[in-house]
Amino acid sequence: MTSFVLQRIRHFMDIVGNSSLQYYFGISNIQIEVLENENEIFVTTHFNHKSPVYDIQQLPIEISRLIASYNETYIIIKTKIHFGNSYPFDRPIWTLLDVEHNVNGSISLKEYYQYIVDNHNQQYVRYWTPAITIDKDILEFVQKVNHFQFLEDETCSFI
Repeated sequence: MTSFVLQRIRHFMDIVGNSSLQYYFGISNIQIEVLENENEIFVTTHFNHKSPVYDIQQLPIEISRLIASYNETYIIIKTKIHFGNSYPFDRPIWTLLDVEHNVNGSISLKEYYQYIVDNHNQQYVRYWTPAITIDKDILEFVQKVNHFQFLEDETCSFI
């Protein structure tokens, strides 16, 4: 790996520092973990959704909260970004590693997120520019996969 690629990755890791990416980007309800390994970055995006607490008149509010705490849904998307030796002049390549979830529905979430990763890569075949930094690339990807509410409302029933 060239030292220039390593410098870009180190610069990104220095920007994030000890803070989390969700704090850096100013987003909530999403946990983003980043691990660095030579010319690759591993990104884990964890979406949580807790169902609202309903005030059932026959139950104390504490019991209603306890019941609602068990009705939490999640989607964890694990991806890898590979940077070639000529990065930033060549685009990074995203790979979907795994999707974990407890969402029941009519679509396969692994296939769905694979489609999103493929589209993200295809977009950069045409429109890649060295001006896109690592943090902006990750933010754009998170925006593409951050539709947890849509999955809840439109296609899925939760456990």
